Amino acid sequence: MKIFSVEEMVAAEKAADQAGHSYAAMMEQAGGAFAQQLIDRFDPSQNILVLSGGGNNGGDGLVAARYLHQSGHDLTVLMMAKRDAEDDVNYAKLLELGITILEPIAKTLPDELEHILTDCDAIVDALFGTGLSRPIVGIHADLLEAVGRARQLRPIFLAAVDCPSGINCDTGQADALTLDADLTISFQGAKQGHFFYPAADYLGELIVVDIGISPAITAKVKTELATEEFVCSLLPHRPKNGYKGTFGNVLIAAGSKLYRGAPYLSALAAFRTGSGLVNVLTTTESRELVSTKLAESIVPEVGFESILDRQETIWLHGKIDQFSAVAIGPGLSDADYFVHESLRSFQQLDVPLLFDADALNTLSRRKSLLDNLPKKCVLTPHPGEMARLLDMPLNEFKTLNRIEVTREMAKKWRCVILLKGAHTVIANPDGQVMVLPFANPLMAVAGSGDVLSGVIVSLLGQGLPPFEAAVLGGWLHGVAAELAKEQFGDRGMLASELADLIPAAIQKLKQ
Repeated sequence: MKIFSVEEMVAAEKAADQAGHSYAAMMEQAGGAFAQQLIDRFDPSQNILVLSGGGNNGGDGLVAARYLHQSGHDLTVLMMAKRDAEDDVNYAKLLELGITILEPIAKTLPDELEHILTDCDAIVDALFGTGLSRPIVGIHADLLEAVGRARQLRPIFLAAVDCPSGINCDTGQADALTLDADLTISFQGAKQGHFFYPAADYLGELIVVDIGISPAITAKVKTELATEEFVCSLLPHRPKNGYKGTFGNVLIAAGSKLYRGAPYLSALAAFRTGSGLVNVLTTTESRELVSTKLAESIVPEVGFESILDRQETIWLHGKIDQFSAVAIGPGLSDADYFVHESLRSFQQLDVPLLFDADALNTLSRRKSLLDNLPKKCVLTPHPGEMARLLDMPLNEFKTLNRIEVTREMAKKWRCVILLKGAHTVIANPDGQVMVLPFANPLMAVAGSGDVLSGVIVSLLGQGLPPFEAAVLGGWLHGVAAELAKEQFGDRGMLASELADLIPAAIQKLKQ
């Protein structure tokens, strides 16, 4: 499923029109598909109010109104923008059908509106769609306030065309007057703002319907929503005659005196994801914990410091070509020397490398390292770590478009970036971006990121390229949390329990 910016959607519609699939044809398909969703949900005895604004969004609402009327529904259309029947065929058709149409007089809402809101069962929100770029004021503010008051008194189903009015479909920002939709129907593809907060909280159920734009046109859009079908195709093959080495020999360099459990969580997740061999290079304080809790792991006795330092760096340099993938960072603390020197070991090798947590913080302190990342490198920052990498306050980073900033940095640093959060964004250096469809507060728990690192390094070790490993790893992490939600609700899960659910997530994907 493609995810469009507003500019990309406008360009796609223009290209389709120039190629012979007219704006009128696209509007007819959009309005008809929208109406069908309501026809399937409501019987003709239920009253529907259509709020039609200007532009194509309002036009989609007029087409939907015609189809709803033809299916027997009793409906009223409130026109919030002037239209001329001589120039607007969809408006003319409504007049011919005798549909009740109300229009504001002298910028004042019609007196009948309050009575209509009292009796209506559903509202079609076709006011702004993707076109809103400024605060809602005046009569439109009066209208949304009136609808909001009516919905507080009784349940009224609200279906939005492309975006609930008040949402910026690029940034995900929401006007204070934005109404919660029960259903949002987006045309040809989702919009970037659908996956940013607070907008995502206003969508209700999100459905995407095709309006006939050629795949040759939409192929130019390089942002997609990950789907189960695609992600399933990424699962590494498991030959019946495989042995330990077949399924990857990975190394996790992690842990410090303060964060003793991080290497255990990453190693547990790597085993749960299918690694044949998992090595853990860690500190004195963590060795016994990892060896005791995870007897299957290989824990070399190197160095006697509370952080990974020179001896561990020398050991890694001598052993690195034995591993099929390496993860550095979970719970590492300020091991700048180890991270800096370890990078040199990867420059001339083809070993995939994942940088997480404190390894990312080292990169933020030594920004020149970002220009010399190895060719098979994955960075997995959360927003705070990404803000530090960009040398900006977190509050400023949160105002940026998560999709575009991740794409831009993946190109600049020539690596795969997985930006954690709801919803996780994964970018390839070639500009391809995939968004994961998960937003689950269960994942907001200490150690969740360590588990994700273990999952991804395992997939790298099993032979997946960095982008595919990040997408599949993020998906399995998200599905495991969804499975946990059935048991825990929205809180109370431990990161180790999340790791233990990875095999069930894989099995669910294969079904």
